Amino acid sequence: IHEPVVSCMNLLTPTPLSTAGRPILYDEEVEIKNEDSVSVLLQENKKVVKELLSPGIAVLTNIRLIMIVPKESQDTKCQSDSQKRFMALALDLKIVIDVEDCAKSFSTSTRIRLTFSNNNFELGLKFSSGGKEEFLTLMTKMLQKKSWESIDRNEHIRLSKGLSVTSPLSPQFSVSNAGVGGLIRRQEKNIETLDSVAKSALSDLNNLMQQAKEVIAIVKRYASRGSNEDGDDEMNEGRSVTSGGKSSSNQDHFETSTQAAETNEMESIL
Repeated sequence: IHEPVVSCMNLLTPTPLSTAGRPILYDEEVEIKNEDSVSVLLQENKKVVKELLSPGIAVLTNIRLIMIVPKESQDTKCQSDSQKRFMALALDLKIVIDVEDCAKSFSTSTRIRLTFSNNNFELGLKFSSGGKEEFLTLMTKMLQKKSWESIDRNEHIRLSKGLSVTSPLSPQFSVSNAGVGGLIRRQEKNIETLDSVAKSALSDLNNLMQQAKEVIAIVKRYASRGSNEDGDDEMNEGRSVTSGGKSSSNQDHFETSTQAAETNEMESIL
């Protein structure tokens, strides 16, 4: 493997994907644009030297360029989980010095060029299905905006004031978590916490449903027993029941019927 190829690949760091196959963004990261059928190339003076990543989805955020590409080393025929079939590699925009169109004066190109400081190589993005111009415009704006600087500044201000985040979904700030580079460590911790919270909530819901079913069974037994007692009373009293007795029996029957209706309604909800 040529040294420039190794150097280029070292700029791309693995980043986690969600179960839906989307990149998991950092706390202050925002997706700006995504484009399909984009490949990553090793270039020299805008000329293609080698393809580094096969065509995939290019996701531009305010601080990173994320490439979602198939895992070529695995058999994907029997895979249904996008996390197993695809991988994501991210490039921090803060190390990009410039981005420009590879088109020459009298010719067009489907590629753009990314250059870096202290490196003799460049990366190319090839847009096989169009969208190059808009992607180039937005990436240029993100490089000019330099959102990573404000993120770093906010983190250091919090550190200098001794502030910490007390939310269970956000770990306390520390020097090791400072800056854009430390965001990935906090994000991984957030994912673990969210997974634990989801499992606990599901367990609590199952317990609540079981208790509700037990309550319904008790209410049904009570309603059934009350209905039988009303029937026995009516047989014993016959037609000699006074108007006052009839009124009381009808009232008990009405209450029992109401309880049965409420029980059926609870069952339908569950």
